[in-house]
Amino acid sequence: MKTYYFIFIFLFTGCSTGYIPSPKNIPLFEKKGEVQIETGVSDNYVFVSGSYAFSKKYALITNGFLAFGNFSEEEYLNDLLYTISYGYLGGYISKNRYVEIGLGRYNLLPSSRWRLEAFAGAGYSMTKQGNEFSQFRKDNRYYQGFTQANISRKLKRTEIGWSLRMAYSDFQFKSFPRHSQEMIYHNFGALHVEPLMFFRFGGKHFHGVVRGGHDFLYPLSSSARDGIYHGKFDLFYVNRMHLSVGLSYRF
Repeated sequence: MKTYYFIFIFLFTGCSTGYIPSPKNIPLFEKKGEVQIETGVSDNYVFVSGSYAFSKKYALITNGFLAFGNFSEEEYLNDLLYTISYGYLGGYISKNRYVEIGLGRYNLLPSSRWRLEAFAGAGYSMTKQGNEFSQFRKDNRYYQGFTQANISRKLKRTEIGWSLRMAYSDFQFKSFPRHSQEMIYHNFGALHVEPLMFFRFGGKHFHGVVRGGHDFLYPLSSSARDGIYHGKFDLFYVNRMHLSVGLSYRF
């Protein structure tokens, strides 16, 4: 029982301020004119994605999420308990917004069972977090360029697949630490490798989707690596795990 509890905590905790991996759009179209819309939730955000096969070979994808804190964050829990006890919001704010768009080619394999597609695109994120009582705040913005490949195998009403994203992000992070009078700036670039596995099941139009993945983030400067991995950046967190469930509609 303790083993399963540890696995649950590992998957569903971890502060998510600095970087949250996107849920990844995985349309895997078969023909021109197909449209797919999906919405879902993860452990710390809600997302919406859309995609459109506008020709026999090419498709557009778009994707975005909105996060309001993470229930595993200590500051968020403290303010939540304060609100429940005294009926007054403690002043904690944690918002993370992300949007991306991409263009790619689908039906790269001749097989009717296996489907392969590849996309390239760009995204933008903005994060704000702070607490008026403890007097700290942090802001993070980043621009991301990415390439992504999706492959899947159809099994009657079930589809199993994998996705791999490789990306570069330009982070512009600033923080106002506790007991400090100066804003601290951290600008750096980072490479990402983000593998993901998914299951899709359902009928002709509606499908349930379950995703699970991981982010391998590598800052390109030694000071950024020290800051993220050794705690020298005040409250810059990376949410490496990604687990979400969604509902998609294809027409």
